[in-house]
Amino acid sequence: MLYDIAIVGGGPAGCSAAVTAANRSLGTLLLDTGDFGLALRKSPLVKNYLGLPDRSGAELMDAFTAHMKAAG
Repeated sequence: MLYDIAIVGGGPAGCSAAVTAANRSLGTLLLDTGDFGLALRKSPLVKNYLGLPDRSGAELMDAFTAHMKAAG
């Protein structure tokens, strides 16, 4: 299968790129170890994420992955 774009890493930037690619109807391959944003998931509290302050890293990554799934 051919893809229009390959994204390396499933952290916040990779998730954002995947949603943007889906919105542009691009065939996308997201390469990650399978535990999207592991470093962020380990954070007990993230105080400065725009629009979503005072959330755990796990909550943020769950929201990011849900957004990617909804975008296709």
